[in-house]
Amino acid sequence: MACPLRACAFIAQARHATDGFLSLKASNNAAGAIHLQPFNFKLACEQIPELNTKFMTQFGTCDPGTGKNSEMANIIAQPEFAFRVAVWWFIKGSRQMLNEVCGDLRFDSDCGLGAFQMYGRCVLPLS
Repeated sequence: MACPLRACAFIAQARHATDGFLSLKASNNAAGAIHLQPFNFKLACEQIPELNTKFMTQFGTCDPGTGKNSEMANIIAQPEFAFRVAVWWFIKGSRQMLNEVCGDLRFDSDCGLGAFQMYGRCVLPLS
């Protein structure tokens, strides 16, 4: 996210998803700077070391199927995790969850694609 187009695309998407950074957790327990859905929490936990440490310390698992969606969402909504999870989604998560429909969204940002192109398919459906 270290160039202007990438940063702009990321900030614009995060601002949109969070209602101007006013809401890092939605009523359906989606959380973070892109409102990641609970069914994506496990993969994020498995791949983001800091989130894994927090979830394992707090819950002993990465699996939100344990009835801990709201508590896990509260953690992801914390600023130290909200943006880290969103960057993970841009780089890896969307590609893994959406089976090659989406790639590393940083490259789409380099081409000037935004929320109405790839982000509409790769962020909004799961945010």
